[in-house]
Amino acid sequence: MPTPSRRPLNPAWLLVGAAAGFAGWVAHDAIHWAPPPAEPAEAAADPFPPEFRRARGFLRLYPGMPRPAVERALRGMRPAAEELADPADGDPVFRTRYEVFLPRPLPHAPPPRPFAPGRHVVTLTFDAARPGQPLIGLSADPLG
Repeated sequence: MPTPSRRPLNPAWLLVGAAAGFAGWVAHDAIHWAPPPAEPAEAAADPFPPEFRRARGFLRLYPGMPRPAVERALRGMRPAAEELADPADGDPVFRTRYEVFLPRPLPHAPPPRPFAPGRHVVTLTFDAARPGQPLIGLSADPLG
């Protein structure tokens, strides 16, 4: 009695099986697609505009801070204006102005009366004659 012989598997059938598996995988992903998760409720309810996140550095400034430390605290924020002012009381000063959203008054600056959270122009004054150019003045004026 002759033994049945097995025919070798045709490589084309392997290709057809792989293509069918890939098509099934793509179809499954298309049917069960879920949108990306929404923002957390805390982020959606944030009453402060995005620039407030960058303005937090202003709340950590204090007089006497060296200028490089001030710039590190502000994390590379670019000032709206810079000027080397004429000598005030014989000492040259350097002023920088920033437009920021302040949620509360700056701790080491005289607050404008009455203070309201919103956009302000913050002016930082540095003593350009002393080493390290320490911060000698902060002021925050409402914008508008």
